Amino acid sequence: MPDSVKEIEEDAFHCCSSLEKVRLSKELESLGPKAFSGCDLIKEIEIPHHLKKVTAYSFDSIEKFVCDKEGFIILDRVLLKYCGKAKKVTIPESVSKIGEYAFRESYISNIEIPANVKEIGAWAFSRCFYLKSVSIAGPLKAIEESTFRSCENLQKIDLPSTLQIIGKRSFMDCLRLKEIVLPNSLKTIDESAFENCKELLIVKNPSSIKTVGHRAFKRCENLTSADFLDNVSVIENSAFKDCPKIKSVKLPKDVIVSKTKAFDKEVEFL
Repeated sequence: MPDSVKEIEEDAFHCCSSLEKVRLSKELESLGPKAFSGCDLIKEIEIPHHLKKVTAYSFDSIEKFVCDKEGFIILDRVLLKYCGKAKKVTIPESVSKIGEYAFRESYISNIEIPANVKEIGAWAFSRCFYLKSVSIAGPLKAIEESTFRSCENLQKIDLPSTLQIIGKRSFMDCLRLKEIVLPNSLKTIDESAFENCKELLIVKNPSSIKTVGHRAFKRCENLTSADFLDNVSVIENSAFKDCPKIKSVKLPKDVIVSKTKAFDKEVEFL
């Protein structure tokens, strides 16, 4: 490949099943998703260290050439993908960001995210069906979209005191999550953030919450209380729909809420 090439697009060499050796451009900046997927006979490839645009799926079929001994692909302090086999994982101190989809569908059971990690990308731990425990010590301000979606066995998560936003579908379909302690810094629980968390019983602490999004707690069938809404300003449609064990709800007088759609139960204003 000539050194003038700066970008390889998605699926560029997909299923080139006879490809055995690759020399990438020294000036390559962007490697698209699944660029070499299905190229299972590749025996040799050297990845330029100054890539600027990559995703977890950029390395499909060439993971063994770029993973370190711990099973991480790390580029410019971004953990792009985990391809190791360990069940209990601690993020290295060299990492400041966990990229999108980095651990998606991996077999990890416990993850420790230290203070050096300042950002976690969308879908990073989605569909980690064996994940049970998460500890986040870093100064995160947001849990991005679908970060822990469909982690069906997640039971425990420690969130940082800096957290302000829980994004769309962040914990959707976390079927075993029973209790979550939210930090007092939290301002927004976005659309479908905890939708279908069927075993969720208790939500603790967050007197700081201002906005509860559309379907945020929909189908949380065992949630017994919505007592964390003392200072809320906006509750969107179906936020607590199909939560049959919530017996009553008390809200501030100036809250913007649809009485008939946000809750199944009658609303009482403070």
